[in-house]
Amino acid sequence: MLEWLEPAFAPGHWVPEQVAIAGGDQGFGRAGLPALPPLAEEIRAYAPEVIVLIRAAITKKDILPQLPSANLPTGWEDLPAVKKW
Repeated sequence: MLEWLEPAFAPGHWVPEQVAIAGGDQGFGRAGLPALPPLAEEIRAYAPEVIVLIRAAITKKDILPQLPSANLPTGWEDLPAVKKW
């Protein structure tokens, strides 16, 4: 899950726990700690198969058009989740 795109922010606080309860693996999120931007190397090393964008108060209709022009982490286009999209 990413809370923000520019820069990419991995969720913190309670979101990683919610992901775990749902059966997912947050990868680089930090339960109980503030959200922080993960390093591009962390994202590439994790190689997520699915990326869920959870920007607060932003809908899918609003966020999808932003993706092509977003300044995303180096290697983003090589992630398995992005290749599927």
